[in-house]
Amino acid sequence: MKVRNRAYCLLALFLPSALGGCYTYSVMPVDQIPVGADVKARISGEEADRLTQELGSEQDRVIAGELTDKQASDILLSVPKFVQHSSGPNSTVYQRVAIQKSSLFDVEVRRLDKWKTGGLVALAAALASVIAIKQFGNNGNPGGSGKGGTDK
Repeated sequence: MKVRNRAYCLLALFLPSALGGCYTYSVMPVDQIPVGADVKARISGEEADRLTQELGSEQDRVIAGELTDKQASDILLSVPKFVQHSSGPNSTVYQRVAIQKSSLFDVEVRRLDKWKTGGLVALAAALASVIAIKQFGNNGNPGGSGKGGTDK
């Protein structure tokens, strides 16, 4: 019986990560993306090289951050930068970088997926109900525990 309960608990812990989260990314034209949106931008190799020098760390051709401003020729992203300290814990700071629109291949916007989120919440509620019933149910004894009361 305890092995089955452990299996339910492990399933409850690992199932959400297996479903991949509740967010999706969709490609949008830069002009339609609202300021403040979380985005992933695919950039040219030259722009990635420039950002590597600016940020001080190797940059992939996909950069993620928050869109903080849009201009006619470029966009401004706030991107995480990891700082190592010799006398304490590492920290993350956010640096704003300008990216030329001509070096953008596409920009994806992070959005909440209502169906995935609803399904995940329903699945979690069902799983929690099953676990609660298994843990606190009366284990098939229709008359209760049989303790207390009188038989007349």
